[in-house]
Amino acid sequence: MHVVIALSVLLLLPKGDPAKDLRSKDAETRLAAIEQLAAAEHPKREKLLIGALKDDDWEVVERAARALATAGSEDAVPALAKLALGAPLRRVRLEAAAAVAALAPEEGWGRIEKKLGGKQALHAIEALGAFGSARDGEVELKPLRKLLESEEAELREAAARSLILLAGTERAAELARLLRGRDLRAQAAALEAVQRRADPDCLPPLLDALRGGALAPVIERRAGWAAQAILAGHESARPGAADRLAADLAAAPSSGQAQLARLFGALGDAAAPTLSPAAARAALTPAAAAPTAAVRAAAAQALGRIGGEESLAALAGLVADDADARVRRAALAAMIRAQPATDPASLDLAAARLAGDADVRLREQAAVALGVKGQPAVVAPLVAALADPSWEVACCAAVSLGKSRQPEALAPLIELRRTHPDWRLRGAAVVGMGHLYAKEAIPPIIAALEDEEGVVRRSAHEYLLSLAAEEPEPTVEAWTAWWQKTERFLQLYDPEERKARAEKFGYGISGKEEAAALYRGMDVVVLLSRGDHIESVLDFLEVGYRTTEYGRTPEAELHARAVFVANCSGEIGVVDVGRLGWFVRVGGYFLGSCWALHETVERFYPGVVRKLPTMGEVLDDVTAAPCSPGSPYLRGVFDDGVRPRYALEGAHLIEVLEPEACEVLVDSPECADRWGGGDLAVWFPAGHGMILDSVNHFDEQGLTRATHLKKAEQRQAYAVDHLGLRYEELRQVRKEKFWSKNHQAAQKIRDLSVFRIISNFVRLKRVRGEG
Repeated sequence: MHVVIALSVLLLLPKGDPAKDLRSKDAETRLAAIEQLAAAEHPKREKLLIGALKDDDWEVVERAARALATAGSEDAVPALAKLALGAPLRRVRLEAAAAVAALAPEEGWGRIEKKLGGKQALHAIEALGAFGSARDGEVELKPLRKLLESEEAELREAAARSLILLAGTERAAELARLLRGRDLRAQAAALEAVQRRADPDCLPPLLDALRGGALAPVIERRAGWAAQAILAGHESARPGAADRLAADLAAAPSSGQAQLARLFGALGDAAAPTLSPAAARAALTPAAAAPTAAVRAAAAQALGRIGGEESLAALAGLVADDADARVRRAALAAMIRAQPATDPASLDLAAARLAGDADVRLREQAAVALGVKGQPAVVAPLVAALADPSWEVACCAAVSLGKSRQPEALAPLIELRRTHPDWRLRGAAVVGMGHLYAKEAIPPIIAALEDEEGVVRRSAHEYLLSLAAEEPEPTVEAWTAWWQKTERFLQLYDPEERKARAEKFGYGISGKEEAAALYRGMDVVVLLSRGDHIESVLDFLEVGYRTTEYGRTPEAELHARAVFVANCSGEIGVVDVGRLGWFVRVGGYFLGSCWALHETVERFYPGVVRKLPTMGEVLDDVTAAPCSPGSPYLRGVFDDGVRPRYALEGAHLIEVLEPEACEVLVDSPECADRWGGGDLAVWFPAGHGMILDSVNHFDEQGLTRATHLKKAEQRQAYAVDHLGLRYEELRQVRKEKFWSKNHQAAQKIRDLSVFRIISNFVRLKRVRGEG
């Protein structure tokens, strides 16, 4: 008994002497000492933590500042205030400011406010925002209001954020004034502050702005986030908000109705509703019958997010009866998201649209929707669609037949591959047979190795390679021999039944080992071009790829299991257009940069996005931000506190034509303020595949463009704040000589934010068993 007690006491004793450990050359030891001091009393705790603020390791400094917020006193304020104004890293400055605000809000305010007019003005404004909780409504706002008139946009943006955080009872009026202005950066910063503060008094000016319908997309998104935060935190405000929103939606101009409909969808989202779904549905009823197609499409998307029998009934009516194809497409997509084609009602509706709708894109969409397993009823409409006059629809139907996993799907796919004169349908038949996960499909896939078209042969061979531990020659003889010795032992697993695949590939690629694991065996095809060179990034990470050029995609033999990357400038020839159109519809993933939006995407899959018209050539560097919370395509891309900088070299900015058909992943209020549009990265489904476009280059990013940095420490801080270089990674290279030259540092420390987004698409493609 006494032995057990003694051991327990020993385990609870501090591990090591923090005073000694803070002098260690090992950063991990010093970090452990900080954590020990933060967690337990020590006679010199505050003194040791203040001393750690001078450590040469930024993570040690950041952790010490955080610990002082609860373990310090007013004695720590001078050192923390100095750090809040002068630390090289923004994240360290903000941590220090938060500690000052926690320990001595009045004294700390005075120390920092006096720097508003000097060289440290930006740092001072950002630091004052950390005082929001401690001094909200207690400070003189005039200095911040004055800074809203500064010629420097960064100062105006920071001032708007801090003003809203500190304005107290004047917050709603300050927000209303900002939203009536034209400074998009200040508006965005203010709305982000409202989201943090969640003040219910700010809801009326938010709704006024949304009702007007003139908000830029980057502002509409942030207004929506702010409204969600307010209603999530103040349940008592919800009934009044629902009534106000309903009245606004009925009376607003069409652009305002569309904005409010999208907001209703977010607020009534079945996953986390902040408004009564019934109230949201009722308010959307007039929008679903509005005279403008864009409003009805937005209402359809919102009804799909809200769900419920009434929403599904309204969507079914729009799919069947709306005169505008855009609305029918939006309604069908919303219905399938809320109630997939495994439900008889959705199945019947999709089958009817596949058989009789006049719009090719809708028939294509319906064919994709019917690609669900466990439903024998999908086979007949999909087989009939193999004869659709549009090859796009027929190809999508062939692939969906395979995804049905029905034994009856094999015979029509074999016949299609064997007899159809169009290589596109023969190739789609091979892809479809691969999705059956049936041994009976293997011999006809092997037979496709003798097809006269290279794409069909390549599609068959790539599928067979995904099954084999060896790599037989791409001949019927070689693979027949393999099948004869393998058939008895081979197990074909449906990807949905192999949950372990989802855990095999981690998120947030930062080095060669992670990239190698994810891309091993993946066929990456790069379109060589003049403006951008993702092959440089791939070489850096030692990821294998092959290349193609203008007019030579037939030789590349693109197949559904591949990923195609179009560098800027992205020009393609007539022969390439059809090949890329087939590639994405049967399941390929297309990833483009900059000019590829106009030169490639608009040519082979028009109608969803296009190049935004601008007054001149877009040459700029702008701060970007993730803008699709919860998206799997953004997981591990941007660490907290990282503010990526996107280089726009003659960039083709994105204009979203159908917001209900795509997802914007990254945007920039700064870009919208200067150039009229701020959507920087967007993706959307295309047949069974996907299209991603990013306005910046894959390669010419990061330190390559940061030529204003003159010192090694500045480059290192930039890499952490803007490129997402992690502290542990910095420690490994901090003393390297390459930091002394910008171009040398750029070669060693890459901006991988866009590549991480690409990798998330690759990751999910592999998890689905499609790569």
